[in-house]
Amino acid sequence: MKAAIIDPPAVPLERGWTMADLAQLVKARLTFLVLITTAVGFYVGWRGPMDFIALLHAVFGTALAAGGAAALNQWWEHKFDAIMVRTQMRPIPSGRMLPREGLIVGALLGAGGVLYLAFGVNLLSAALAAATIAIYLRLHAVETDQHR
Repeated sequence: MKAAIIDPPAVPLERGWTMADLAQLVKARLTFLVLITTAVGFYVGWRGPMDFIALLHAVFGTALAAGGAAALNQWWEHKFDAIMVRTQMRPIPSGRMLPREGLIVGALLGAGGVLYLAFGVNLLSAALAAATIAIYLRLHAVETDQHR
């Protein structure tokens, strides 16, 4: 069974990269799955009448943080990705996006997500998002170093 997620259209942005490149950088499909688990976890853990505004804040902040983590991961590994057939067509290794652009996108989304969660949800959510980003990047760095 295939997922019903549709790739975004290739709408050109500055410097030749597209919305499809941006979606690939933030791993939109994987991030979507993270958002589903976030929403389910929020719903299961909520006590009392459901606050859908709080749910939207939690999902939005998580989307920013997860997309930022994915972009930072691709920035971190772009040289390694350039030599692997499976990953060499990603936006940074393929040259469609500069490494510094990937870094900027990732840093802004990651920091934005953590700040959004801190002010829009609560400090615990923000701290967990920040820890998740750091652990994700560190674990991938260790894994990548072992395969080099």
